[in-house]
Amino acid sequence: MKNASISSYNTSYEVKHLHFNDLTPKDIEEWKELETTATEPNAYLSPHFVLPALKYLENESRITFVTVRKVAIGLSSLVGLAILKKYNFSRYLPLPHVSFFHTRHSYLSGIFAHKEYIQEVVPILLRNITNFQVSQYGIEVEETSADGNLYLLISDIFKNLGFRWFPYKEWQRKTLPVNQAKNVQQNFSKRLNKNFKRNLRKIGELGEVSWGIISHGDVNAAYIQEFLELENMGWKGKRKSSLYSNPNAVLFFQEMIQNFNRENKAYFMRLTLNDKAIASNSNFISGNVGFAFKIGWDVNYAKYSPGVLNEILFLESVNNKFDHVDYFDSGTYGESFIDSIWAEERKMQSGVFVRESFAKFLSPFINLFLKPSLNFVKTIKATLINKNNKELD
Repeated sequence: MKNASISSYNTSYEVKHLHFNDLTPKDIEEWKELETTATEPNAYLSPHFVLPALKYLENESRITFVTVRKVAIGLSSLVGLAILKKYNFSRYLPLPHVSFFHTRHSYLSGIFAHKEYIQEVVPILLRNITNFQVSQYGIEVEETSADGNLYLLISDIFKNLGFRWFPYKEWQRKTLPVNQAKNVQQNFSKRLNKNFKRNLRKIGELGEVSWGIISHGDVNAAYIQEFLELENMGWKGKRKSSLYSNPNAVLFFQEMIQNFNRENKAYFMRLTLNDKAIASNSNFISGNVGFAFKIGWDVNYAKYSPGVLNEILFLESVNNKFDHVDYFDSGTYGESFIDSIWAEERKMQSGVFVRESFAKFLSPFINLFLKPSLNFVKTIKATLINKNNKELD
């Protein structure tokens, strides 16, 4: 564990590097508090999500917590946090580096910075991160918001620190402002409205149809198991990409959802037929933002599009159920049903901040680098081999 202190006027900022086993109950409580005051809410950086992810999905020895504490008049509070994962190499940066925390079940990465101290905290965090020996070549960032004040500040600071940004994936992610939910439904195409009403009527002919939200601490083991079974149906189960396909992923999901549930921040959207769920969505809340996580539906009712019905019925009640939420993050990549109906969007990117000295070497490969379908590591290795062979001729 490393410590450092930075003074600013009458306030000092203390930086610490912690490992998973160094975290105390007080650290975790302050982390929860920082989540509520962060410049940009992010459920995937919440201790409710990260701690079970480290327990069941990640190699905790590769993880470092970089914390920034504000110390003034004998008081200390957590105002900044970056969670870093060490890599010997990755597909897009074939040299030792770190990445902002991201798992196979994350849909957003980044850092936490207290909204009142963002201008002081972010430079301290990033300068400290770039001083890591393993960061000498670069920092990878998967699925980050590419707009807003935090993004601009991070980009400017990394540039001033001698790093160049190379995005390898860019897309628009749909969001749903709560106060615009009714407008979204009013703008449905005639075909979508017709299909929605027909499918709802047809499925109603099979029995009693009900829709509801399970929230406010009412999420229990039965609802969690029900969701896991629905999410495992269809192509996800066949491809072994569902949560249920991996015992550790099941344990992660169970613990993660209950963590959010204890804080009244987990909810399931459920469509039932004769009291049996035929569609269920898992979601959670961080700060003033709702985060859509994963969805599941009963493939035996596929011709009625139960997943689509579930999403549209959600739009009809969102204003009444989520007055404490400003907007919802879809967690999508531009290819889902949600992307066809939610109107607002945020720019997203994945990429690497590469140190300029290495970026000069990287530039000849930039066109290949931006194509995620290619293996950048193999490309560079092959190019270097060809170059060496030519020099030997």
